[in-house]
Amino acid sequence: RGVNQMYINKCPFCGSRNVDLERDPDDINEPENIWRFVVCHDCGAKGPSSTDVIEAIELWNRPYSNYMKGEKQ
Repeated sequence: RGVNQMYINKCPFCGSRNVDLERDPDDINEPENIWRFVVCHDCGAKGPSSTDVIEAIELWNRPYSNYMKGEKQ
């Protein structure tokens, strides 16, 4: 299953659909080693990180799997 076919669940903390796949802005590694994660732009929650895009989305979609609750900035 490709990234374009992946569905990102709404935020488990605030229920927002304003969620996106992000990358670590400080990561200067080769593209295949960039850490990616899903983040909620409304409450700041961040999902588990992975160097695999599909895995990062799948980790977010699991119920409360090592999320970091954030604060909206």
